[in-house]
Amino acid sequence: MFTNVGPVGIPLIVLAYGQDGLAPAVVLLVLSNILHFTIGVGVVSGRVDWHMVYANPLLRGTVLGVAFSQSGWVLPTWINTPLTTIGSVLVPMMLLLLGARLSTSKVSDAPVGVAASVIMLVVRLIAAWLILLVLPLQGVEPGAIILFACLPSAVFNFMLADRFQCAPNKVASMVIVSHVANRCVAARHLAGVSIIFVPYSTKSTRSLRMIKFYYHPSPNPIKVALYLEETGTPYEVVTVDTRKGEQHAPAFKAINPNAKTPAMQDGDINVFDSNAMLLYLGEKTGQFMPANTPAARAQMYSWLMFVATGIGPYSGQAVHFKHFAPEPKEYAVNRYDFEAWRHWNILNDHLAANQYVVGDTYTLVDMAVWGWARAVPFILGPDAWEKLPHVKRLLDEINARPAAQRAEALKAKYTFKAEMDDDARKNMFPQNARLTA
Repeated sequence: MFTNVGPVGIPLIVLAYGQDGLAPAVVLLVLSNILHFTIGVGVVSGRVDWHMVYANPLLRGTVLGVAFSQSGWVLPTWINTPLTTIGSVLVPMMLLLLGARLSTSKVSDAPVGVAASVIMLVVRLIAAWLILLVLPLQGVEPGAIILFACLPSAVFNFMLADRFQCAPNKVASMVIVSHVANRCVAARHLAGVSIIFVPYSTKSTRSLRMIKFYYHPSPNPIKVALYLEETGTPYEVVTVDTRKGEQHAPAFKAINPNAKTPAMQDGDINVFDSNAMLLYLGEKTGQFMPANTPAARAQMYSWLMFVATGIGPYSGQAVHFKHFAPEPKEYAVNRYDFEAWRHWNILNDHLAANQYVVGDTYTLVDMAVWGWARAVPFILGPDAWEKLPHVKRLLDEINARPAAQRAEALKAKYTFKAEMDDDARKNMFPQNARLTA
């Protein structure tokens, strides 16, 4: 029994994961449709017709859709309008056929529908679990797989059963029972009485509780924002304007006693320091982590700490002494500029031989690098990219990701103090008070 990926699955996956969920939803729709009209037809007819793979209208439509999307072509109105109309009436027509069959069904078919719906749900969840164990899926993909497994049975199941007279009444009952059950669960979820039982991937793709994310538009907070966006984790932004001194407020210091952004609250759990937050989220969701082997995790910890203790601090100090510190500062500028360059060069050499920081897999370590790489010209100078081509390549690749664009867009949604006046310096650099004491 294949699931209803089209009318139900695609909207639901996009609702859960935003536009990032559209691509995996379409892939699942195409694969399900191909299997439906090859293996599915073979089951009910006794013969698998592989000709249906390339004769499948959905597959042809997908190829044409990708071609039009990539080329920028637009269908003329005189073609687009009738195609849209035909597509709009197909689902109601299938439902009318289903209703007609149900009118001839017997009450005795209902228990079969209930039992079959439960069995198929369990089977599909087991299959989804096995797929997630085998395939290194990331981002919204694991959650989409599990959500896909929990969808109601497709009306196409009934149409095939009716076409080949393979217990169509019982199949109709299975389809309608699974749809009714799905709507009941969804309705209770929307009413706040219950929850839909698959908001998580294998290790939780989406949290059941809203994370409070204490944010300022600077390198460390934005790398955590990228992780939250990549995983589709629900979060509430709480702004902390550091130039106004909001990081020194007792309420914020109760969450992060170090009085720096970012920080977050996950229910009654407080986490501070951006790299600790990345590790916490990675272990909680299981996403964007390298393989769970000692060798892979050793690389992750090593390079993440390289960012935490080297890239971040030396880049930050280079910015401070170049752009904000009073004279005399030649010694400090020389030291921190040298160390910042040394660390970025180490990373650049490493990326010359690796697509990502930890081998060939995009992980949370790349996100940690991205937070600071965005500011490289401000840190090292406008010509820095000429000497760091491999870091620039990684930056450009991540910048192209929709999640990175959403993370970047956060700073435009909120207003932060831009002036570095005396009050801002007092709040940002409280150590200066000792110089005038």
